[in-house]
Amino acid sequence: MLQVSNTRFLNENREEFLPGYTSEYPYIQTRAHLDRSQDGSSPWHWHGALELFYVESGLIEYNTPAGQQLFPAGTGGLVNANVLHMTRRIPKHGETIQRLHLFDPSIIAGAPDSRIYRRYAAPMLANPRLELLALRPDAPGQREALDLLRESFALPEDGFGSELRLRAALSEIWLRLLPLSESAAAPASANQSSDKLKTMMIFIHEHYAEKLSIPEIARSAYMSERACYRMFRECLRCSPLDYVVSYRLQHARRLLADTDETVTRIAQTCGFASSSHFGKLFMKRFGCTPLQYRQSWQNRDKNWR
Repeated sequence: MLQVSNTRFLNENREEFLPGYTSEYPYIQTRAHLDRSQDGSSPWHWHGALELFYVESGLIEYNTPAGQQLFPAGTGGLVNANVLHMTRRIPKHGETIQRLHLFDPSIIAGAPDSRIYRRYAAPMLANPRLELLALRPDAPGQREALDLLRESFALPEDGFGSELRLRAALSEIWLRLLPLSESAAAPASANQSSDKLKTMMIFIHEHYAEKLSIPEIARSAYMSERACYRMFRECLRCSPLDYVVSYRLQHARRLLADTDETVTRIAQTCGFASSSHFGKLFMKRFGCTPLQYRQSWQNRDKNWR
């Protein structure tokens, strides 16, 4: 089982890198320890894989363009393929750990032109309104699926027959999810928002080091400034320029942790007007100076390794 504490990306469009996930066997199982991530969260990202998750301990908030949901220990759910989402732990609820199956639907349904795929996989995968399906033990029809999900993480990951046992377990869970998915669909507008939001986020990720304005961000998705501002507020609960600053700070934080570049150079690289302005924003967001963060994070990283 892969142990993870930080989200890594394939490219600037925020597609998550899934180590060990191959075309030969498009599946990985992970144990995510959010307490060990840099700020207790997994930033906005997406992946082509389906995500089945179970909260082992703590309290986790899942965010998608349609809104947010809280998942305490003993609950779980499904994030549909290609859905933009982020998670964060809620403090003061103890250690925060979740277990995840990340897999291509071909694992359980075969090729897209097969009868099984068309009949059982496509209805959920092709539903543009289905972003996040929650499973809670006290909800009608969900306990059985949740029990199967929890038990699936106890299956052996290697050895003769392990792949077939996993496929059987995922198939049984999927059968329980199908009737639940119809009532869990988000409004149709949420999918359109997700696509446009992705486009604007990609534009920001590609040009974050430059001077950006709301008109430029809006034009990248062929939207008005007002609609752009409203979409960021409704989906991410911040303004477009707030998101630009947040992304710059996230990138700067990674550079502080992973490189020996000077604070001045990192500020310039990440699009800040000056190192002093960068320092003030960093202190406001993270409660420490860039140099203090570098020292504490690098020491902590050494201890975990």
